[in-house]
Amino acid sequence: EQPFKDFEHNTFFIQLTLKQPLANEMFSFDIIYQSDSSNNEREQDLTGFYFNEEITRLQKQFDERFENIFQLKTKQNMDAK
Repeated sequence: EQPFKDFEHNTFFIQLTLKQPLANEMFSFDIIYQSDSSNNEREQDLTGFYFNEEITRLQKQFDERFENIFQLKTKQNMDAK
């Protein structure tokens, strides 16, 4: 069973963190695959400042929804008393 079969995905994100062979330092970069159909849905590409703003907005939205469902902050306050 596919839990996301009702949703159409048109963007995939990959982050790679690698060790530079000569400098012995770590670096990372993001790869974003976006389908042509997503251009009709989104005014801007998911890059740069817009990408960071969208990630922040979606993280906040997720955190709020998660807290509303599980109410872990309320439970932690009850355990502390």
